[in-house]
Amino acid sequence: LEEAPTAAESGASRPWQLLCLSAKTPSALDRISSNLRNHLAEQTDVSFPDIAFTLKVGRKDLPHRRVLVCQNREDAIRLLKHPESQHVLTVKSEPKERPLTFMFPGQGSQYVNMGLELYRTEQVFKQRFDTCADLLTPILGLDLRNLVFPGLGCEREAGKQLSSTSITQPILFSLEYSLAMLLRDWGFEARAMVGHSIGEYVAACLAGVFNLEEGLALVATRGRLMQSLPAGAMIAVPFTEKRVLDLIGQDLSVAAVNSTALTVVSGPKKSIDRLQARLQREGSPARYIHTSHAFHSTMMDPILDEFKQEVGKVSLMPPEIPFTSNLTGTWITETQATSPQYWVDHLRNTVRFSEDVKTIAETEPESVFIEVGPGTTLSSLVRQHRKSYKELTVCSSMRHSKDNQPELQVLLTMIGELWLLGISADWHSFYSLEDRHRVPLPTYPFERKRYWIDRGTPISTNPLIDQLPPDQDVHDPTGQQCSMSTNLENALETDITTSSSTCTKQPNGQVSSSDALQLDIANIWQELLGIDNIGLNDNFFDLGGHSLLGTQLINRLQNDLKVDIQLQLLFENPTILDLAREIEKQVEKNE
Repeated sequence: LEEAPTAAESGASRPWQLLCLSAKTPSALDRISSNLRNHLAEQTDVSFPDIAFTLKVGRKDLPHRRVLVCQNREDAIRLLKHPESQHVLTVKSEPKERPLTFMFPGQGSQYVNMGLELYRTEQVFKQRFDTCADLLTPILGLDLRNLVFPGLGCEREAGKQLSSTSITQPILFSLEYSLAMLLRDWGFEARAMVGHSIGEYVAACLAGVFNLEEGLALVATRGRLMQSLPAGAMIAVPFTEKRVLDLIGQDLSVAAVNSTALTVVSGPKKSIDRLQARLQREGSPARYIHTSHAFHSTMMDPILDEFKQEVGKVSLMPPEIPFTSNLTGTWITETQATSPQYWVDHLRNTVRFSEDVKTIAETEPESVFIEVGPGTTLSSLVRQHRKSYKELTVCSSMRHSKDNQPELQVLLTMIGELWLLGISADWHSFYSLEDRHRVPLPTYPFERKRYWIDRGTPISTNPLIDQLPPDQDVHDPTGQQCSMSTNLENALETDITTSSSTCTKQPNGQVSSSDALQLDIANIWQELLGIDNIGLNDNFFDLGGHSLLGTQLINRLQNDLKVDIQLQLLFENPTILDLAREIEKQVEKNE
């Protein structure tokens, strides 16, 4: 025998770490959090990434769960000291198999440097994105990496180019495809998919309708043909499709029906401007969408024949993974997926995203919707369907363009949210490119209780059992034999563990009845979102809010408080508590 060799040092890791804690009871979870906090403060020589790794692969997943995403040891200690913080997620969820639905956003969600942090830290994402960029370079005549990641001082010019349809569509396809492949590598497989407009091409590619090379070429052709058309405009209107149809003339088209009360109108810019001005006068603000052309409108008609010829050159195959059709609002058929005419109609006609969501929610009621791509638009749209489908669960993998959260933090938070629901990543694949070691951590804090029965103490109110000797077997009314020790074990198990098939968040703080501003904000939220009992720390966008509803909220508050408030304030402070604090500061300045 001889001394064991010295273990190799741990290698580099991601700049953000996901900590996953679980226990059988809420009190044990709090004790685990406290013990880990003390351990982090005392054992400063232990690798922090190794601690995060050990918590995932060296611990059993139990019902009561808590996750936090941290940059370093000090960050973790601070958050563990305040588990009620909105940056610490705590739920109770029995691990169970739940299907995943990948959602791919369309044009309008792009922003400069989207995916940059993932490109720098996640090798699988980088490899896939580089492959797409290399395939597109001879087609586009440029390297899209220089546009998406322009470098300091070049962001403004890159932003202008990203509004170009011929460039934006291939870039969105490449980024969403690369992110989906990263999630697959981490063990997350989609049972169903849905895309919004150009996003459906990503779903089709992943489903095997066409391969990556053909898909990129087709998307680039689609964008080029659209770019050749006269410029147009699109706006989101907070009305039903029926009401919108009563407002618009023949020169405007319903481009998308995104929810029961959110419709997109598309057409010539002058006509869109007139409609927007009319809605503004009537107190119904409409929001322009970040596009250069009037997609899904009559303005697309001149390119349909040429596009059909281009689609005819592609080898279209039946889908291997189900995805819904924007055209019909239900599951796409083999005939549709392999028909060039379908993709022509898909380019021209209305996007039925609201119907897509309903189809998936009714077919897969326990499905978890994951937005795979930039922004949170689709996540907000799905949440608006919670009035009809209360069990809808939604996660976003990338930040909104107006959000300043680091992208890796957002993605790891989503992975943590999935784990809270009982959906675990393949942690070995997650860490496959890192040199990680398991390290000693505080053991499970068993909540020991004394259950011994003292001599002479009654052990039951049942007179038949009271007459029996302590160790004699009895039969319960069902005819099953049991012993006193068995009854005690069952009592113990019932006392210290509970089970639930649903994921329920802990109380989120109530709005103070004495705070007029908080009450005012909460009442407007409840009216706009159709949700009761909103908490102080509930996130406006997590509840189904979007920028159009946000505009209505800000307008209402400005009228009530007579203070100038910008929409950006809501993006930076999306909870009632934070928004109220910032508005109070604005009011004080004005005074």
